[in-house]
Amino acid sequence: MKFQKRHIITCLLALQLPLPLSALHPEREPEVALARGADAQWVEPGVLSLSFSCPRSIDLGGETMIRIVPSVRREGRRTSYFPAVVYLSPAGRRYFERRQQYRPEASLSGAHVLVPEEETPGTAYAYRDTLAVGSLGSGVLVLDYYYTDCCSDHLLLSDTVHVPLSPKTPCPPPVTLQAAERSAPGPHRERVLLPLRFRVDRWEVEEEYMDNPECLARLDSVLSPLLADGSRYRLGGLHVTGYASPEGPRDHNQTLSERRAESFSAWLCRRYRLSPESVARSGGGEDWEGLQRMLDTDSLFSWREEVLLLVRRHAFLDVRKRKLQALDGGRAWRELLERMYPYLRSMEVEIRYTVLPPKEEEGVR
Repeated sequence: MKFQKRHIITCLLALQLPLPLSALHPEREPEVALARGADAQWVEPGVLSLSFSCPRSIDLGGETMIRIVPSVRREGRRTSYFPAVVYLSPAGRRYFERRQQYRPEASLSGAHVLVPEEETPGTAYAYRDTLAVGSLGSGVLVLDYYYTDCCSDHLLLSDTVHVPLSPKTPCPPPVTLQAAERSAPGPHRERVLLPLRFRVDRWEVEEEYMDNPECLARLDSVLSPLLADGSRYRLGGLHVTGYASPEGPRDHNQTLSERRAESFSAWLCRRYRLSPESVARSGGGEDWEGLQRMLDTDSLFSWREEVLLLVRRHAFLDVRKRKLQALDGGRAWRELLERMYPYLRSMEVEIRYTVLPPKEEEGVR
């Protein structure tokens, strides 16, 4: 048993030594459970995929295991773990299944468990799994190799996997909050949240800035049919509400939201040849409701529950901001600035229109 433990540890550590493996243990050819061809890719924003190949089996004693543990590490954040690859002998599997309730580090739950009797010797095992990590930032993806016996857990070595740059988060589509069946005659209203992007502390509408071409095209798909078919629809008017993100003084953000509403209403009049009197406008100030909507649907944001609790608990906005800025040493606030606040510099468009009743067909003579 002691020889087997020394043999496994020596085989793995030998990869970092200049000496040949045969010089360390000439008695037998070593088997090493190392990951080969490790590749990390983003399958969608915030979701990382990891794949590699490794041996299907290695020579292990009874109450021992080898684990390959992939994890994402970021400064000041909890470590996120992919499912591990676990090597066991048949006896070792029975042993650790009994012991895992007392040994959290030896848990087999969710792991890719490889046992020689159940696998084909001498072939490779293809590992592939995904993990929701949110924003990686300056974090790293690491493969740790552990040796575990009845009494202790030993880190043998670590290897870093290259992760490509995170993909650009796509523009959220306009969200229709209130809509009616357009085929029903009579007056109707539709409210559309438009994630139009503005530069920080600016209010000019820039059609080519970031995701704005896509956002404006989607708004056009909602508005143009109402304007194109005068025999079916009569436009009653629009109301534009501008919003600002929460950073900065509250009074300044209120003024900024009003200027954005004025700028966008002027753009609508030019684009669709509307009279200024048909487009009302107002400033909604800081869009805290929009932030809550984003958090409600974003399970990848690390401080989601803490931020929602602070927003709901503190009605005074200045107190709310101070609490958010202090959360986790400012890390949560910085990620809000990067991931969510740009989408809170937005527009809400309320469209009022009437669906005209169908004309009666003329009688046939």
